[in-house]
Amino acid sequence: MGFCHVAQAGLELLSSGNPPTLASQSARITGVDVGVVHFTPLIHPKIEQPFKLVEKVVQNVFQFRRKYCHRGLGMLFPEAQRLESTGRLLELADVDPTLRPRQLSIPQFKSLCDVYRRMCDEDPHLFAYNFREELKQRKSEKKEQEDMESHRL
Repeated sequence: MGFCHVAQAGLELLSSGNPPTLASQSARITGVDVGVVHFTPLIHPKIEQPFKLVEKVVQNVFQFRRKYCHRGLGMLFPEAQRLESTGRLLELADVDPTLRPRQLSIPQFKSLCDVYRRMCDEDPHLFAYNFREELKQRKSEKKEQEDMESHRL
């Protein structure tokens, strides 16, 4: 298992694979499962944004690490606005939506974080959004509906 310097803001992402020449000495990810990603802030961050914001963007990008980056970035937004907001984020950040997470450079992560920050400033509820909570809520509503239907029978 090698190191993959993948991202940013002063994070060292450890990951298995070959060390890419792109993304760099900022965050380390161990393993390949985003669930075990550990971020360590750098004293002199590569991305001048709040650590939690950078962490959220990076974790979402790597959520679907074998897919195109737009897939993970979409999880930053509620389902109702996901497609439009993801497209806007990528366009304003000038990032190719068909890049895979490991192909993103530090400047591209910086650009994504900067644009996401502006989007969060425009919509203060956006940063607090967590797609897992949305999934849990839908699952719970579906279960309630199924329970109600089974009681009718």
